Amino acid sequence: MSGRAAFIISIAFCVAALAGWQPAAAQGGLTQDFDDWQLVCEEIENALPCQIRHRIVDHSSQSQVLAFSIVYAPEAGTHAMQLVLPLDFLLEPGVTLEIGDYQVADMPVDYCDTAGCYVEAALEDEAIDAFRVGNTGYVYLTARDARRIGLPFSLEGFSKAEARLRGETLTRER
Repeated sequence: MSGRAAFIISIAFCVAALAGWQPAAAQGGLTQDFDDWQLVCEEIENALPCQIRHRIVDHSSQSQVLAFSIVYAPEAGTHAMQLVLPLDFLLEPGVTLEIGDYQVADMPVDYCDTAGCYVEAALEDEAIDAFRVGNTGYVYLTARDARRIGLPFSLEGFSKAEARLRGETLTRER
């Protein structure tokens, strides 16, 4: 990944972190649900304005198990993803993203805080294509007892959300 793409991705996730999981601001903001995915656009100067996100919550404890945030960086011609994973798993060998036949193994954990552990990565076009055509994906991590645990996530609504993400990002970049 080029230095410029890495910079764009890091700025994008600063915006995503600031936006959190709250509704978009009324002034110039937009929130739209697409089945299990949500588009959120904020009016934030000098930053990528929109992201799509998906959040998995354990129904019994109401705690977050997995969260996705995906942005589109038109200048870099790429998407970037941030995963927020639960605490208490082995950071090595990293995590694996699997959607159908598509797989990215050993993605390193970038950092952990009280909200969870974060994986930030650029997504190849091949990955976005897999997100578009899949029904369900998995994020695999390794428990402290060395068991491999698969966290399933829905891709229902991803294609429509991603298309709207691209359109809104390009419109707001002008």
